[in-house]
Amino acid sequence: MVCLYCGSKTKITNSRYNKELHKTWRRHRCTNCNSIFTTYESIDMLQAVMVKKRSGKLEPFYEYKLFTSIKKSIDHISQPAKNANMLVQSVLRLVYRDLNGPVVTSLDLDRYVASVLKRFNAAAAVKYLSYKSNMQLPKDVRKALF
Repeated sequence: MVCLYCGSKTKITNSRYNKELHKTWRRHRCTNCNSIFTTYESIDMLQAVMVKKRSGKLEPFYEYKLFTSIKKSIDHISQPAKNANMLVQSVLRLVYRDLNGPVVTSLDLDRYVASVLKRFNAAAAVKYLSYKSNMQLPKDVRKALF
């Protein structure tokens, strides 16, 4: 890696792997100007994982779509972007844990998001599930929550 400030080579002085998020944190020190900066190395989900839609069509895993759908479900809570980012990381932990190949179904993703949202905020979980399914009656809401 090259230095952000002067373009010289850097040396890694510290590195930590986060098993749950599949990310590596690295501290770099420039050999020329001695500046210090941090980088994060993570899996490129867009290239590594495909989502199988209900129609059977495959598409790349777009993390921004996951973020957008979660943020839309929690827009009634303060700081929805910050909370949505945290919730996306929780969902990704579940995806990484259960991933058995390069394909995850959209139904599995919906299930992961709903379980994370249920623990965070029941109203957000109901809102999310109402976008993804045909909930119309109070019994459908009860079924989704329990």
